[in-house]
Amino acid sequence: MRSDNGRIVVVGDMQGNRTQPSAREDGSFQLLEPGLTLSAASAHDGEVRQRILALKYHNDRGQAMHLARLLVPLLHDLNPSPQVITWAPTTTRRIRERGIDQAEWLARAVARELRLPCKRLLKRINRNSQEGQNRITRLTRPRFRARVRRDMRCVVVIDDVITTGATLRAAASVLHAEGVEHVHAVAVAHRRRERGAHR
Repeated sequence: MRSDNGRIVVVGDMQGNRTQPSAREDGSFQLLEPGLTLSAASAHDGEVRQRILALKYHNDRGQAMHLARLLVPLLHDLNPSPQVITWAPTTTRRIRERGIDQAEWLARAVARELRLPCKRLLKRINRNSQEGQNRITRLTRPRFRARVRRDMRCVVVIDDVITTGATLRAAASVLHAEGVEHVHAVAVAHRRRERGAHR
């Protein structure tokens, strides 16, 4: 474990054989793994949490740009530099219920800020939401199919909230399988798991 630009960095592996990343008091963290940088901008509380809930459950799309501006500093001066922005899509059922895929709106807002293309590279292949699933299920269940161009070597994947990191790892795994060399996976907020909780 080491400190990097004020965030806690924990080195682990793609199979999830690691402890949950330590976080700063503000909830932000960065975790480095082979071919993957996993970051969150804030804790899932206070104003940030309220903005996420407004976007996610009340279809308040104006919140996307506010939240995107929290993510942009995480994506400056990346090495390697990203070529494209994408997102970890939610289930079709959730989109029908809510009228929005909040991760897509965040990704498109981030792409506008960074002047990078935003492409739909991932498709959800299971119908079940990760909400309420236990940690083992989250870490092992395949969730995405990827379709990328051969020249895509570095991709940013956006999500709203990270708990165990399994969703973004699953996205990174299928992108790697399609030839992407490095994935910068970023979420607006890190939801801390209470001891004994299965989230």
